[in-house]
Amino acid sequence: MSPVISLRPVNEADSEMLLDWRNSNQVRLFMSDQRKISPEDHHHWLTERIHNEKKLAVVAEKSTRPVGFIQYTVLTTGVAEWGFYKAPGAEAGIGKAVCAEGVKWAKDNLLLSWLVAKVIHTNTVSLSVHAEIGFELISDQEWLSLTGYKSVSPGHYFFKRVLHGPG
Repeated sequence: MSPVISLRPVNEADSEMLLDWRNSNQVRLFMSDQRKISPEDHHHWLTERIHNEKKLAVVAEKSTRPVGFIQYTVLTTGVAEWGFYKAPGAEAGIGKAVCAEGVKWAKDNLLLSWLVAKVIHTNTVSLSVHAEIGFELISDQEWLSLTGYKSVSPGHYFFKRVLHGPG
């Protein structure tokens, strides 16, 4: 049975925790951008996630204990890109539960048709989780079409998941 996960919007009180998580080797080394984030850059990023309705972020909790993070960036009408990670040291399997709840949250709270994801090729866990929770691997060209981006990031796989209908 999957653990019960709840999601809540990020707030200023989460700042230090999120920066520590993002800069930890367990998270950072599986990100597209593997550099350590400065406190100043993090503050700017967090402020945007709190105040910009097109750049949303939530903290995943299990019994009020933070266990993960998800962000959604609305790109075009009906499409948002997401990214996520589990807290360093969080139990095995919690990432899939966080992601499943994140898809449900997006369906319930965002006016979207598609959720898209970009996963670095070395992140085998994330690649598996995306497939397990209903994402479909897509071509570079479909990624560009859905996102409106002008180019693809080398060394990545691209996914989409429909957010309307069953599932």
